[in-house]
Amino acid sequence: MSGFVVAAHLTDGVWHLRVVQRSVPEGLAPLISELRAMRAEGVLLGMVSVDDDWSVLVRPAPGGARLLLGDSTVALEDEDDPEVDGVRLASDILDELGVDAPSDEEIEDADDPDAPWPEGDFGILADLGVGEQSLSVLFDDPDIYASRQLLTIAEELGFGDELADLYDGELSEFTDD
Repeated sequence: MSGFVVAAHLTDGVWHLRVVQRSVPEGLAPLISELRAMRAEGVLLGMVSVDDDWSVLVRPAPGGARLLLGDSTVALEDEDDPEVDGVRLASDILDELGVDAPSDEEIEDADDPDAPWPEGDFGILADLGVGEQSLSVLFDDPDIYASRQLLTIAEELGFGDELADLYDGELSEFTDD
């Protein structure tokens, strides 16, 4: 699988980043468990990139997690297709959100059938200064790679340089920047 998970942890006004995984999580439960195992106090944000095509934001919270899935159409793909990564993760997120994947008819009737179909909590970062409108514009743009989406979010949160350094080093094989 081609993807990664980066955890961004805010403590005493300073962001700390860590590559948690150099693969796509097998589902939502293992991802949340891995993030929770960090036992971080303060803000913890999981940032997932899958094939640099779509991304996920995860903020573990008591009793669950706040979630934003960059493209819910992935859940329509065949989970056993070796060419498609992250189907289980996307499906698990939609299940957790209580949202169905868009139907083929809904996608065909959309203004741009190739555009991503984001679902989830667009207010996931509002308390940190990144509002729903900013995330909506970012996640609705079909021309932005997932790594660029995450970097834009990191820049707005104040750890863009640190994430760019990870992209240039440990994660260079996963990004198209």
